[in-house]
Amino acid sequence: MKLYRTSKLNPEHRGAVIIIGNFDGVHSGHLALVETAHAYAKKHECPLGVLTFEPHPRMFFQHKSDDAPFLLTPRHLRSDIFFGLGFDFVVMQPFDEAFVELNALHFIERVLLKDMGVSSVVVGEDFGFGKHRAGNTNDLEHRDEFETLIVGEIFDDSLGVAYSSSKIRVLLHEGKTRLANEQMGHPFTVVGSVFRNDQTGKDLGFPTANVRPILNQIHPKLGVYAGRATLADGRTFDAAINWGLRPSVQNRGLMYEAHLFDFNEDIYSQTLRIALIEYLRSELTFDGTDALRAQIVGDCMEIKRILARIPVDSRIGSPITPNRRIHDIITHTERTRIEAATFRRVVQHFQDHPEVQNIDLMLLANFCRNCLSKWYQSAAEEQEIVLDKATARDVVYGEPYDDWKAKHQTEAAPEKVAELAARQKAKKASNT
Repeated sequence: MKLYRTSKLNPEHRGAVIIIGNFDGVHSGHLALVETAHAYAKKHECPLGVLTFEPHPRMFFQHKSDDAPFLLTPRHLRSDIFFGLGFDFVVMQPFDEAFVELNALHFIERVLLKDMGVSSVVVGEDFGFGKHRAGNTNDLEHRDEFETLIVGEIFDDSLGVAYSSSKIRVLLHEGKTRLANEQMGHPFTVVGSVFRNDQTGKDLGFPTANVRPILNQIHPKLGVYAGRATLADGRTFDAAINWGLRPSVQNRGLMYEAHLFDFNEDIYSQTLRIALIEYLRSELTFDGTDALRAQIVGDCMEIKRILARIPVDSRIGSPITPNRRIHDIITHTERTRIEAATFRRVVQHFQDHPEVQNIDLMLLANFCRNCLSKWYQSAAEEQEIVLDKATARDVVYGEPYDDWKAKHQTEAAPEKVAELAARQKAKKASNT
């Protein structure tokens, strides 16, 4: 894996398929570009790369010193995520005066063709480039030297809106961290060096690792969060996190304070990643240390309860190494999608092979189509969805159960019936 600070690629990375964009947040909408590029690279056996810009164009053009911080993922987090997604290289193109003056034609001919020698580019349908963003996807599609793949907007069905960095920023400002993380496909994360503070947390019995916010990274809603903290060596710990000014103690400026559960090591000056999982409450002012301590105890209990239901996101919660691939870094949301697709494939396989009898499945694997339909019905009930037995069976069999039996079920051999009855009897005896 290689990180470039220039668009001039080494020979082994020329002829690549690349995705182009700012990719702030590297959110779920961006993953459609990632998947498209992965498929192209696999089919054509070519390198896979990213062309993004540093600093973010908005930072380059903003002139007001009071503009609020807005970045979702600073440079090093973006490159880590892309490397984790299996890219061969990332180009962090300097977004400076010279680059801003580059017109659309020169961007294509100098950057994409001369410097990078791309075989294909993957962009969103609203992609603009060159001076004043005068270039668009039509300009790319009309070039014969490379193939252009355009990806439309991807919508979050639960919210009814397209995935966007702007929407994620609004959610973070409102304290809707879980929704923001679902939009990104990974937790909102900050990285910083742990510094020594006034030891207030340690005196209260809850020592904290303190990290300053990164310049220009967005400030989420102030308050207490359930989160996770990852050390430089990759160990991840559940944590209670306070982000704010600590109104009950001396104000030392905005900071993240992470109390790592079941942890007692000196990590001053070490790099720490803090992922915010769920917003708990706003900052409060307390009359004394006893009231503050009691609140912290209650917060920690609630945070442990929250995090017990949420798997560790390995994209953020472990060190990202060059050899990690997409299947190593799935988020909880992505895992749910994959598991759903896997279930559909299993069901389709059963429907494609009706000659395999249920009794044979029971004897070989200790489950059959009826078991699968029961599990489906049970899972629906856990989600408070009313689903009757017949409907669950229709899903698995692909038609009414009685129709399937009439078409495909054969009479079982007596020895198989006897073997299954013996197994069920033994199982019943072991459960009593």
